[in-house]
Amino acid sequence: MWLDQLELTVDGKPLARALLRPIKHYKAEQDTAFYSGSGINLGSLNPQQLENLAVLGRVWGFVKYYHPAVATGEHNLDAALFRVLPQVLASSSTAARSQLLSNWVTSLGLVPPCPTCREPAPESIRLQPDLAWLTDNRQLSPALSQQLEYLRRNRNQGPHYYVSTVPGVGNPIFQHEEKYALLKTDLPDDGLRLLALYRYWNMIAYFFPYRYAIGEDWQQVLPDFLPQFVAARTPEQYQLTALALIARIHDTHATIYEPNKILTAYKGKYHAPVQVRFVEGQAVVTDYFDQQLGSATGLQKGDVVLQVDGRKVADLVAERRPSRRRPTSLPSCATSPAACCAAPPNR
Repeated sequence: MWLDQLELTVDGKPLARALLRPIKHYKAEQDTAFYSGSGINLGSLNPQQLENLAVLGRVWGFVKYYHPAVATGEHNLDAALFRVLPQVLASSSTAARSQLLSNWVTSLGLVPPCPTCREPAPESIRLQPDLAWLTDNRQLSPALSQQLEYLRRNRNQGPHYYVSTVPGVGNPIFQHEEKYALLKTDLPDDGLRLLALYRYWNMIAYFFPYRYAIGEDWQQVLPDFLPQFVAARTPEQYQLTALALIARIHDTHATIYEPNKILTAYKGKYHAPVQVRFVEGQAVVTDYFDQQLGSATGLQKGDVVLQVDGRKVADLVAERRPSRRRPTSLPSCATSPAACCAAPPNR
């Protein structure tokens, strides 16, 4: 295409004289202390430390989405997590842990009273966040519980630094989440793996509209996966653990989408020319991906595959099925409905 006398203008002005779009800079973006890694090495964790990390993950996510100063971009919550984590990890009791977390929440800034914050009518909300843990004295001291309850009642009500919604649709968009791509490694360090778990678990806890259909108490998933994320010592183990976490929401849209050589190597580059689906627990041939190659296998539609290379299909499935650890029992909306009447952030 040949163009003569082409002129590019912005609002009627030549491009060279057009005003630049103003870019808002946030204080959180200036905190780059951990962009090269968290520097945290967790090693082997005892039950007290695992409990400390579970409580920290809940408090961190709650503060991330409710605190007004965090909502305005005053704090980099990743960096804030890495700074407080070693102290919380070393706490020897609920009281000591609660005091540390209370001081940390206070350090984020004053939470002014919110006269417009009202509890929504129960019939107007289909799904509430499960905040029963806010009043659980096994996790929080009375003082910390009271502090977080005050934050819930005076939560952020405006735009949010970490989350917005798709115009006209309402789906959440999670923004300003650092990818730590500069690390150029397939295995993030211990702190970053823990951050990945905290991020995903809290996103589901506060914004997943089908949490009621997951089929299990999402609160229990956090302590269940903590030791697994910490124990993942190879890139393959880490990504398979992440996939196992994603699978717990039972949503086929959720997966690791970016092209990934590690998972490709694990799954294999090739697949059989026949389509197999599990029907009533049996591997059934339902179609051919390629008519000629599929027919050449001798398998027909409706056949049940019992063995592969001499090994039972049931054994192969059992080998690859994620292990399900029994988590510590904690209260939920199912056991304490009265404690779940909390309005979600920005709603």
